Amino acid sequence: MIRDSALSVTGSLNPAMHGPSIYPDLPKPVLAQQSRPGDGWGKSPGSEAARRSIYIFAKRGLPVPEIDLLDAPDTTVSCERRRVSVTGPQALTLFNGAFSQQQAAGLAARIRAEGGVALKGQVARTFQLVLGRDASARELDDSLSFLNASGGKLEPFCLVRLNTNEFFYLN
Repeated sequence: MIRDSALSVTGSLNPAMHGPSIYPDLPKPVLAQQSRPGDGWGKSPGSEAARRSIYIFAKRGLPVPEIDLLDAPDTTVSCERRRVSVTGPQALTLFNGAFSQQQAAGLAARIRAEGGVALKGQVARTFQLVLGRDASARELDDSLSFLNASGGKLEPFCLVRLNTNEFFYLN
């Protein structure tokens, strides 16, 4: 859900249903763990890789790190109940991982296109897209302070917004 939600707010989610599995990019150290490194993991073309996570190819000996870290069920046994956890490695991966960085950059590009040139409009659009609501006066002030301190760079701001509990969990 987190992957799909991030793709959705960046505007890159491909809603196509059915068809072949997708192969998200995996880090080289993960691919090197295979018995025949690099063999057996395909490459999905651009927009195909942005399809919903349900279409991710499941290879028992090669789990997708972000998905595995977020309590994906073990594909070698039945799963009568999904585990739910909140751990430090999850937070670090969601903040520092390549996928998260890519989605923050994609969201920043969308915000620049849809939020206007003023930072206030960009902050407002970010809150609407990511959290589905308007920013409070305090959130707006805090966000503008953050953006001014970072020289107006939207990518770090978008990364922070994509890593809020309000984005991850339904209230």
